[in-house]
Amino acid sequence: DFREWCLSTGLFELAQGHGNAFGVVIHKDNIEKLLKIADETLLEQDKTYDVDELLHNKSNLNDVQKFNELQHIYGGKVNPPMFGYKDLVVTRNSISQRGSVLTFYHEGLEFIAFKQQQGLLDDFLSKAGFSQHFKVDLVGEPSKNEWTGRIKHQVILQDYTMEILDDAS
Repeated sequence: DFREWCLSTGLFELAQGHGNAFGVVIHKDNIEKLLKIADETLLEQDKTYDVDELLHNKSNLNDVQKFNELQHIYGGKVNPPMFGYKDLVVTRNSISQRGSVLTFYHEGLEFIAFKQQQGLLDDFLSKAGFSQHFKVDLVGEPSKNEWTGRIKHQVILQDYTMEILDDAS
């Protein structure tokens, strides 16, 4: 309950509403203290996803194409499949960002993450230095993009992680 957590810090003048929909009032002098407490207590937790198939260091363009042909059956109680990709190795040239859209490419398949912070990839590549290879874990649903008669099969990402690989190993 995030509202309860806010109240427990003792830094908020007001936290009204219920646990998942509320408003707060905090004095600006307490914001730095709040950030410190948040860093200490709100650790990133491992996320768990239910996937229909988990692939290790490979993608599945043919499967995505087959599921895209069956798009008409999804909806209501029938959900599209969810794929997980673990330890997928991509190169620097296989990742791009245009505005808030981050794209990974692997074996002819596009992996798309929408609503990403602009400059995210530039910051990541800057930290990577001269490294050319990265390991990514991805979770998403198959989709396709049709534009000017061209079809691109893709996976719309729900989540991803990126890690720099040491090119020396």
